[in-house]
Amino acid sequence: MPSIPTVVGESSALRINEQNHLTRQSVIAGIGAAAPAAAFAAGEADADPDSTLTALWRAHGQASGHAAERGIPDEERDRRWDLVADVECAIHDLPAHTPAGLAIKAKIAEAHLLPFPAERDGLGQAALRALLADIYRAVGALAA
Repeated sequence: MPSIPTVVGESSALRINEQNHLTRQSVIAGIGAAAPAAAFAAGEADADPDSTLTALWRAHGQASGHAAERGIPDEERDRRWDLVADVECAIHDLPAHTPAGLAIKAKIAEAHLLPFPAERDGLGQAALRALLADIYRAVGALAA
């Protein structure tokens, strides 16, 4: 059953420079290298058409964790969240070709369109929440 990949351990999609800062160049370069390498390793016929989305999802999880660290200056925190936003935009710009890719895109949309608890929903938010639940159920990636 397809599912959203989890972010575990170190990934080539995300590098930290000598000042312990993420760089946009390192994220883009890592993702650009990781997705084709995964497709090559799987063989041309079995290549995952959403391998770039999967790599971006992993980079998003790592960048979000890095941005949420405590005790960093506001300017640095803003720079880190800007990087998260760049990764989210890259996810939105790519078409999904598989159920797992669709679930990744739905998860990012959910974070922006439904930022509050369900008890505060109006009709539009309730309809969107139900649609997203159906998407997750359909792809076997029910989100908490």
